[in-house]
Amino acid sequence: MKKYILISLAILGLNSCTKDFLDRQPLSELTVDTYYKTSQDALSATLAMYSVLQGPRFYGKAYYNFLEIASDDATNKVQPDAVDIFQWSGVQGAPGSGDFEALWAVCFEGIYRTNLVLENVPKIQMADSSKSKMLAEARFLRALYYWHVVNLYGDVPIITTVAKGIDELYIERSPVSEVYKLIHSDLDAAIAGLPFDWDAGNLGRATKYAAYALKGKCHLYRKEYSEAIVNFNQIINSGRFKLMPKFENIFSPEYENDRSTESIFEIQYGERGPWPPINGFFTDGGTAGEGSQRSLVMGGQSIGLQRNFGEVIATNDLFQEFELGDPRFRETIYYPFDWSGKIKPDTMSAYDGDGNQTFELYRTVYLDAVRVGQRQSERLSFFHIKKAVFGYVGIGTTLNDPTNWRMIRYADVLLMQAEALAERGDLTDAINLLNSLRVARREGKTKDIISITTVAGNVDTLFTDVLLEYPYYATGLSGREFNFIDVNLETFRAALVHERRVELAFEYHRFLDMKRWDDIPGHPGAASVVFTSKANPADNKNYIKGVHDRCPIPQYQIDLSKGSLTQNPGY
Repeated sequence: MKKYILISLAILGLNSCTKDFLDRQPLSELTVDTYYKTSQDALSATLAMYSVLQGPRFYGKAYYNFLEIASDDATNKVQPDAVDIFQWSGVQGAPGSGDFEALWAVCFEGIYRTNLVLENVPKIQMADSSKSKMLAEARFLRALYYWHVVNLYGDVPIITTVAKGIDELYIERSPVSEVYKLIHSDLDAAIAGLPFDWDAGNLGRATKYAAYALKGKCHLYRKEYSEAIVNFNQIINSGRFKLMPKFENIFSPEYENDRSTESIFEIQYGERGPWPPINGFFTDGGTAGEGSQRSLVMGGQSIGLQRNFGEVIATNDLFQEFELGDPRFRETIYYPFDWSGKIKPDTMSAYDGDGNQTFELYRTVYLDAVRVGQRQSERLSFFHIKKAVFGYVGIGTTLNDPTNWRMIRYADVLLMQAEALAERGDLTDAINLLNSLRVARREGKTKDIISITTVAGNVDTLFTDVLLEYPYYATGLSGREFNFIDVNLETFRAALVHERRVELAFEYHRFLDMKRWDDIPGHPGAASVVFTSKANPADNKNYIKGVHDRCPIPQYQIDLSKGSLTQNPGY
């Protein structure tokens, strides 16, 4: 069991409670007034705000399932679904609607819990220092939930109090600009009240650095570049963070929280299996799982003995984005060959309920698993995801992935800062920052570095020959050129798009990046540009600018609102 907090307790409108709480008072007597009495009550309510992030309706499954499949980095193993090809609907029960319903509900559940804390914790007699931190955490988390919902759905209701009656729930949508005003106000309060660090018993709770990172990201998304730079500098200039020496360790269970030099904010997960008899999936507390379903859904699947489901897989297009010699490639995607075409079995870290082990994926007899996602009608190959996924061996073991999710990490901050600098006109500083990341990721092997002025002008001759001889497995890294000679803002944007894609693949950023770049004319990473420029028609996902930059509002929520909510355009 991890020594830091496991965010497993929750207050679902006071519909569920911790075991300690049930031991003290009958469930039938619970109300908000009877609950918020002690400092322990305040702590439980505070931790309950975090637990929303953890479950299957959010980062446990729905969030990555939607954002990855909607991007051009991933697809379904067998065939496209509604999310994959942008046949989106808010109608309950329609294909793909489940993720939209889950994400809407869970974001507002999180907002509700933060409002409960903000209204009730001030009334509790407890140390002012502890109280102020909890209230700052509530402001940070409310901003975080609103950042998610506004970027998914656009105009949304602003709710800053706990409804006292049903009529108070009929709230119209507020413009995106107004939602961001609330987010910035909350983050200012969070920065003022949060600590820079927590002690060992409270690792995982929000810090000033997390608030600065989110505030900078909000400004970047709104094209407020100078303000973004100021906030990112609070992190970069602090000296507190640096890139991990080895890319493979970023998501390793051995490098979580304060054991990572790169992690700024993590969702805390833990192991509560095995299954059976304990359900290895999720609830919001109690004795059920405290892990993510990421490994189960995204992890590699071999023939014969199933490891994971392998439902979400990498696209051939992402495979080809990586440069020859980039160490991030083999830590992101499983590829069972060396550069000369010889079989090079890859391994996956596995958890079997008794401890960690490794097993070989894609052994010689299993090489067809490389193409497990090949659609019969398409001459394409797809590849299983390696980054931040682990294997589970056999039946009857836990289905939980106990590895923390690094929601905000330092490399993303550096890339966002480089983008903000370039867009403000500081191109030299932007180039230097981007190159610093590229050098670090090659672990000091400067001979493999292609500077920003000469990025991938030529593909290695030997590798070109290998491609011609072995087209079956060498579908990627096949000559895509990144020609950034004579750098200007346009070519720098192309470099940044490439670097964000290979650095942050399968970390739920790609689709949000593409749709926000749609608002910048001619941006090479814009969704409307990317999805309509794929060489293979199968990669064209029918993205419509002005429609798919916002998710459909769940129709049942519109019905429940008695007309207060309206649907987004195009649905």
